[in-house]
Amino acid sequence: MPQRGEGSDGASQIVAPNPDQSQSATTPKEAANQSAAIVESTDVIDVRYLLRTLLRWSWVIALVAGVAAARGAWNMHNFSPQFTAKMTVKPLENGGPGIASLQAGGASQLLGSLGGFQLNVSRSAGQFDRLVHRVSSLALARVLDEKFNMMEVVFGPAVNQATNEDEVQLGWRQRLRLFLKYSPPTKPTLEDLARYFGGNFKVKDDDKSPFKIITFSHKVPDKALWYLKTVFDEAVTYLREEIRAEQAERRDFLESRLAETEIVEMRRDLMGLITAEIRKEMLSHGDLPVGAQVVDEPFVSKYRTEPNALQFIGVPTVIAIAVTAGLILLIALYRAE
Repeated sequence: MPQRGEGSDGASQIVAPNPDQSQSATTPKEAANQSAAIVESTDVIDVRYLLRTLLRWSWVIALVAGVAAARGAWNMHNFSPQFTAKMTVKPLENGGPGIASLQAGGASQLLGSLGGFQLNVSRSAGQFDRLVHRVSSLALARVLDEKFNMMEVVFGPAVNQATNEDEVQLGWRQRLRLFLKYSPPTKPTLEDLARYFGGNFKVKDDDKSPFKIITFSHKVPDKALWYLKTVFDEAVTYLREEIRAEQAERRDFLESRLAETEIVEMRRDLMGLITAEIRKEMLSHGDLPVGAQVVDEPFVSKYRTEPNALQFIGVPTVIAIAVTAGLILLIALYRAE
């Protein structure tokens, strides 16, 4: 509406309202909404800006990737190839007339009713499983060390030298491991010997047959073959003696039960079990294979192990490129804000 004002000569004048000023006037709420809209518009990420930033600093990414690739190539150069000794075997599981008679005639229930003797045929491990497990056991490691002085053969002559732990000079890596509560460095023991054989004595399936392929790797071909034959033969011998001891224990138990039992039916079943145990003892006391039967004699392959270029060069290079590009983008976004 018209407003009254005073002129230069003091007379009152009627002033008409300015339409532009009335349209530009806003309330405080509308002003706050407009400022919020302006702030929200600044949160949009410009992809072209990020691409230009990556292109501008691409030389840094290329430099880091080159360093990672060069380090991977150097690690491939320092890779120690190993020769692999192989042998093909046929696994031997628990079978024979003894176990068959137990499953067919229900003799396991008979032994359970007698008490003091539990037999779980369905869950028992095969001889080959026991053979593979025995390779990485402390018992076999102790036998190998007593027969062949294997601790010195594997870890060197310094393993038998008495050293004072206080006089051992630890490097910065060992000190860092001690600070982070890792296991301190110690002299090799039978546990380390068992882990060494368990890690290098590998069993895998043959793709073309039901046989198993056993391998042992070492940087010296003759030692790889000797380790394979020695560990396998000693494991078989140990398993054979273990099976004989178990058979003798079972036979003594059955004979003692036979002497205490007067029921005719149970005595007849016990006699059948004793006969089956005697048959198994006759087989185990011979030169028949135990655990596994050798199909192909051990030999050393002429093809050495080779480094994996993807593992040594490809993966570290990709990780270096991704990390460097991510850091550049983070810094660019931080500066843009």
